[in-house]
Amino acid sequence: MAGATKAPSKFFTYGCNSAKSGFARVASERMKQTEVIGANNRIAPYYEWDLGPGGTRSNFRVREDRDHNITFSKGKETHDVRKVSPEDLKNAPIR
Repeated sequence: MAGATKAPSKFFTYGCNSAKSGFARVASERMKQTEVIGANNRIAPYYEWDLGPGGTRSNFRVREDRDHNITFSKGKETHDVRKVSPEDLKNAPIR
């Protein structure tokens, strides 16, 4: 990061505990223009297969599990998908 001339607007750190360990927070302190998203407690992306006839595997794909992601900006936690804010509830559609 030290020699970079530009910073991305978002930076995803998919690794076990990248948010809980503090890595994502520190990265967001160093890249002040970047939202850093870190995983908590388990690895965010994983893979899955469709099961075809007879249980054969087909259509391998990576699936993102964002249940445990936490977003940091300028060293502060700005969004934790596990927490629901009153603003989220106010704007939630009723079905």
